[in-house]
Parts: sequence; structure tokens; C-alpha cells
Amino acid sequence: MPTLKVLHLCRNQKLTRVKALALSGLINLEELHMSDNIALEEIDPMALAMVRNHTGGAIWPPIKKLHISNNKLAYLDSDVIARWDFLKELDIRGEPVDVRMREPVADRRLDAHISAVGRGEGQTGSLCGSH
Repeated sequence: MPTLKVLHLCRNQKLTRVKALALSGLINLEELHMSDNIALEEIDPMALAMVRNHTGGAIWPPIKKLHISNNKLAYLDSDVIARWDFLKELDIRGEPVDVRMREPVADRRLDAHISAVGRGEGQTGSLCGSH
């Protein structure tokens, strides 16, 4: 599914972990919605990566919106998203999450995003459809 741009993986009660390369074929993914997965504790830093055999490197999709609210994520590795400068929306409401960045600029942008959501300026409610 290399052309997929939006993926909703919400309300999966048994989802506990997203393993390395689990979403690796989604090279054009722009929006990832993984909210209300009450048992989700981990997203592997390489979950979205696609390993390139001829170079040994990996590529990540250009994620613009990441909604991971109301899970049990205690930690989110900064490598889950390769290009934080592409990110326009981040929703981590209801998470006891610790996000650590390697790049100070990305860190400041993320802090601004979190602050905006915290003040209610960001999008409210889950974007995942109800069952």
C-alpha cells in the first residue's frame, strides 16, 4: 500500500505493541491515527521505517499528523518520526508519555504543539470513527 496517505488504527483493545517494520510499506503516509488503544504501551522506533537493501539505510514516511492519544505509551522515541519538521499536528492527550528529541529545533516545535493542544487550540476529539 505505498499510496496510502491516512491510516486509522484506533480502538484496538488487544494492541500492545507496534513492532519494528510493522508499517514499513507506507512510504507516502502523512497521517497516522492510533488513539484509544487501551493496551498500547510501545511503538518501536523502526515501526514506520522501510529498510533499503541496496544502501542498508532506512526511509520514513513524511508524517504530518500523528494522533496517539489515550493509549498507555510511557515513552515515544524521537526516531518514530524521522522528520519532525514535517509534523503539523501531534495529539498525545491522555498519555503519560515522555518524548525526547535529539534536535533542539524539533524539540521547540514539539513543545509549541503540545502547548497549543493543552490550551484547547488544537483539534479536539478522536478522529477515528466510532464503531
